[in-house]
Amino acid sequence: MLEIRRREALQLGQSMKEINAEDAHWEWGRKMLAAEADPWIYDVFVIECGFNTQAVMLVCKGGVKCVCRHPGEKPTNRLLYVDFVATAPWNREKLVSDPTYSGCGRILISAAVDLSYEEENYGRIGLHSLPGAEVFYRDKVGMTDLGLDEHCHGLRYFEISAAMAASMFTSPGASEE
Repeated sequence: MLEIRRREALQLGQSMKEINAEDAHWEWGRKMLAAEADPWIYDVFVIECGFNTQAVMLVCKGGVKCVCRHPGEKPTNRLLYVDFVATAPWNREKLVSDPTYSGCGRILISAAVDLSYEEENYGRIGLHSLPGAEVFYRDKVGMTDLGLDEHCHGLRYFEISAAMAASMFTSPGASEE
């Protein structure tokens, strides 16, 4: 589906960002093999429904990517780094007229926050966003936009701080017991 839409977009003069397919070149098979080879560092999350993969995410639990940059955090604080996240083509607005499922990206980001808690990183996560997903991370997820990162292909970097993670799982007006 991605390849067909890519060819159509080229014929119409549309960019991959415009059709929500900037990640079409990602080779998930290779990413899965790399993660399987180093399970202490990488975890993979997959949402499946209707006998199909609906979304997938690769997270990094250690290394140089896993250090906080958020101004509300100490620079020595650790975080979980979301290396790659993608929803299936049939679930993407702009790519198809009527997506099959919505919310898969938010579910995976919530799973990353949950794993961050399990890894004793207090819910902190970070990621670099493809340009077409920046609005999603900033406006729908509520991540802090920490600007363009010249060291990572000029992609915009986002984080969820420990305070933000805690508020994600607290409903307004809920009482603490």
